[in-house]
Amino acid sequence: MRIAHTVEVLNLIDENNMINLLKYIIYFCEVVDRHLPFLESQSDVPPDMKEIIASLCYIASRYGELPDLGKLLSQFSRKYGTEFITNAAKLKPDCGVKEQ
Repeated sequence: MRIAHTVEVLNLIDENNMINLLKYIIYFCEVVDRHLPFLESQSDVPPDMKEIIASLCYIASRYGELPDLGKLLSQFSRKYGTEFITNAAKLKPDCGVKEQ
């Protein structure tokens, strides 16, 4: 019985983590959407948007089961280059992703 309860708790933690992750994704996408005209006019990632865009790239690289994020990752890759995407995906120093 104890193992079954432990598994249930771990499943709840996983579900809660996924819900929190989805909340971050929604928030980040809303910010990108609000700033889209500005982002389109810039050739480089604006410093005030770097964390959000890099975080979306990091998340997209980890969760292939979210195909829309994959599409967004492709668009960011075309816009900002594969090096930016790779750095975010690998959490390289100064990539923009905050560790949490």
